[in-house]
Amino acid sequence: MEESPDNLEAHFSLGMVYAMQGEQKKASGEFAFIFAKESEFAAYHFEMGRALEVWGDKKQALVHYQRALVINPKYDAAAQAAKRLTESAAKESSGKTPSPLADKPKSPEKKKAK
Repeated sequence: MEESPDNLEAHFSLGMVYAMQGEQKKASGEFAFIFAKESEFAAYHFEMGRALEVWGDKKQALVHYQRALVINPKYDAAAQAAKRLTESAAKESSGKTPSPLADKPKSPEKKKAK
């Protein structure tokens, strides 16, 4: 990176190392650098999605998987990951228990006397 600071592959490799070490801010910084220079490379979006999914940010992971599919509609791994997250989100939303306050009857509003 010292010899070629704009080398996207070097930033990608460093970002992946940071991601594997759990250093989210550093990894995200490397990916942000990459996306600022080259936002149309499906593999970068796929790998960012994988890291985000591991970190628990499934919503943003899905965004990156979907972006990878826009760039390369035949990216099977991204399609499978996006499908998995979409199905998981659907299961979670259908299995939620309603809030105890959601079913509580509302008290009628009192009108002000004139």
